[in-house]
Amino acid sequence: MPGHKHILEIKGAAEIRDDEDLLQGFEVQGKTPSLVTRVAVTSKHIKLSAAIENAALWPAENGPEDLVPAEIFKAHIKQSSESSLQAKV
Repeated sequence: MPGHKHILEIKGAAEIRDDEDLLQGFEVQGKTPSLVTRVAVTSKHIKLSAAIENAALWPAENGPEDLVPAEIFKAHIKQSSESSLQAKV
């Protein structure tokens, strides 16, 4: 999320899948992917990213204090006529 120096780190076992029923859930604009990556998450946490901080991609210290990425995404989905992965930016 622009303005933040943190990332969500997940750990677990990943597998590449081609199950037709699973692929259908990722269809966007009539296009279905050939493969998807499924991750069985064993741990997750938000942490500071030294790479983002060192890259100085944006002036994070100037971002609004009340910026909540989850709320922005939720509002985006509510405004879109599509749902889930098909929601337009």
